[in-house]
Amino acid sequence: MKKLWNLLWKKEIKEIVMYLIFGGLTTLVDLLAYLAVLHGLDVTAATATAAAWFVAVLFAYATNRRFVFGCEGNLLSFVGTRLCSGLVQVLLMAALVDGLHFEKLATKLAVGVIVTIMNYAGSKLLVFRRTAAEGRDCPAAGREAGTASGRSRVAL
Repeated sequence: MKKLWNLLWKKEIKEIVMYLIFGGLTTLVDLLAYLAVLHGLDVTAATATAAAWFVAVLFAYATNRRFVFGCEGNLLSFVGTRLCSGLVQVLLMAALVDGLHFEKLATKLAVGVIVTIMNYAGSKLLVFRRTAAEGRDCPAAGREAGTASGRSRVAL
């Protein structure tokens, strides 16, 4: 059991596990924000969805920055990657469910997996990447940016 635990907490695996944990929390934040806006204000479902998406993206950025990748990242790049994956999600759902009449829930789950992979790749490769030329070090998950030893803290 200890060997499995050590394997799971190697830096690459830990980063993915943390990403999935905080992704689940982001989904919960999205749902709670949606319900709060929908029932707290007299708005349409589309408006509540947009507001909840915005809140969830801010939560995801903060948690990815602090707990998953452990370094600074560009908020606009993060939002841009989430907009792109959101567009892909909408287009895939429209094509597969509305166009080809695939089963709704199974398709939503399958597309969710694709979008999660896209979001992780976008965050890892575009937002929270190591860029020595920019003077920014993005250490592996669990280490905090700032020094080679990872001892300084990243402020949220």
